[in-house]
Amino acid sequence: MDKGNADSVLTAAEVAQRLKISLRSFEALVQAQRAPPFLRIGRLRRWRAPDVEAWLIEQVPRSK
Repeated sequence: MDKGNADSVLTAAEVAQRLKISLRSFEALVQAQRAPPFLRIGRLRRWRAPDVEAWLIEQVPRSK
């Protein structure tokens, strides 16, 4: 799958790499329900690249 494709799906390791955090830290965010929304494909969790990008933008503090 093309990594530049907006419809691509990512694994937890790929999302963690994009966020520049460890997989363990990302899994902690998932467990705390503070991570981007994911899809279930059977037993697998996958993240849509656009959802990750949108979530990341939402995390930026807004100046008043």
